[in-house]
Amino acid sequence: MLNLETLHGEASLQDLIAKLPIVNQQLVPLMQIDVIGGVRYLRYPGGVFEDADNSDDPIDPSPSGLLVAIPRVISRDANGVETVDWIPVVEEIDTQNASGDGANPDPFRITSSHRGIVALRFNYPVQSAVMSSFRQGAGGVFSPNGDNSNEADDSGVTVVDVDGFTPPGTATASDAQFGPNAGSFGLGRQAALAKDVRPFHRLISAQAIYRREIFGN
Repeated sequence: MLNLETLHGEASLQDLIAKLPIVNQQLVPLMQIDVIGGVRYLRYPGGVFEDADNSDDPIDPSPSGLLVAIPRVISRDANGVETVDWIPVVEEIDTQNASGDGANPDPFRITSSHRGIVALRFNYPVQSAVMSSFRQGAGGVFSPNGDNSNEADDSGVTVVDVDGFTPPGTATASDAQFGPNAGSFGLGRQAALAKDVRPFHRLISAQAIYRREIFGN
């Protein structure tokens, strides 16, 4: 989350981006401008939380106080209202350790059983600004589904815990009532078909295994 009002004390957005860790710099092209609490932010899409512990914020000494987590749609009810769980923007790939006991070693630790390997997954929620979201028709993928639009009802969303990740802090919402990032879950809202519906939504995940490199001087 980059505060565009203060630029965190930097002279320009370019100067601010240059101070970010390299991974954060690579994610900047995927970010969108949003207004939260009357303040303009450049942020990664997803749900926004008031950060309960900003000690790990990459912008120091003036952290934004906010963080992003991504809602993953697990299922929808008859009206398209979602059951979701939360996943982080960047997460470690869940792998078994060398003993095969199913434990998930932390690849960020230098003592990890993966040794010099870091395995990461990047998650990105794609939400359309113009296309609405529909459920499949009863007759299959080629059957009419014009009556199956997914309603935008944040009050009916159910949150479950699938992978043990819970965002730290309190959920907040964009000031925008409509748009691809609207709502306390960041799932968006469109005024279409005489009701409020969700925009077209897909979660893209990309993963890779990297060699750990340590540089010193």
